[in-house]
Amino acid sequence: MSDNFEKFVRNNRRDFDSETPAASVWEKIETNLPKQQAKRFTLRDMYKWSAAAAIVVAVLTSAYFLIFQRNSHEQSKTNSPVVTVPRNESNRIIPEYADEFNAVYRAIGERTLELKSSAAAYPELYRQFQEDMASLDSAYQALMKQADHSPNQDLLFQAIIQNLRLRADLLSRQLMITHELKNNNTKKSNSHEKET
Repeated sequence: MSDNFEKFVRNNRRDFDSETPAASVWEKIETNLPKQQAKRFTLRDMYKWSAAAAIVVAVLTSAYFLIFQRNSHEQSKTNSPVVTVPRNESNRIIPEYADEFNAVYRAIGERTLELKSSAAAYPELYRQFQEDMASLDSAYQALMKQADHSPNQDLLFQAIIQNLRLRADLLSRQLMITHELKNNNTKKSNSHEKET
């Protein structure tokens, strides 16, 4: 049956093609079709999605480093001895700032001990770290000298504690660098072992 139908259509093709439907037929068909607009992505949409992706990456990276820093700090507490503030330093601090000074000073000491132990494999890097710390240490020593003779000790001790915080932050960053280097070396050695 389909063969007969195909022959009929081929034979009468000209008759079918000679007639064109009226414009009103196309309009009726068009009104019955559901209206759908094509979704266009504009540059603004791309910026929105890029900004959202950047925020997600920033949040995840921050969370990773906070967890990493907390874990390394907890490990340093369990593995390293307690660092005490020298008496001559703590006696010079006014009581309002003594607790904060002692806490930051201990954190610096603990991070320094951890850095010494973890940077043994990278002596050149450790030397660069020491140069960075020396500049902050010289500023600290100058502030402490001024503290004995300054009439505005409150402002000066705030600067001293800010200097100590900068030293603690620098040490944290240096520790992260050494840990990243160790992790990269560990990954490389593991990948070499898998290849062999």
